[in-house]
Amino acid sequence: MLAGSTAFFGANDYDLMKLGTTGTLQWNKTYGTTSGGETATDVWQTTDGGYIVTGSFLLKTDVNG
Repeated sequence: MLAGSTAFFGANDYDLMKLGTTGTLQWNKTYGTTSGGETATDVWQTTDGGYIVTGSFLLKTDVNG
């Protein structure tokens, strides 16, 4: 799992990517607000297969992001 920020995908400012065991991209999601400035600092996988992301905000995803 990779988390970071970008200024290139729409008005959002935060990306979450899931890679397979060989490094192939499984999915890529962009989250954020129109004001931008979101930063992710930690990502944990939950028991239901989703993810919790913390940083300047708190996000819970399902298994597909």
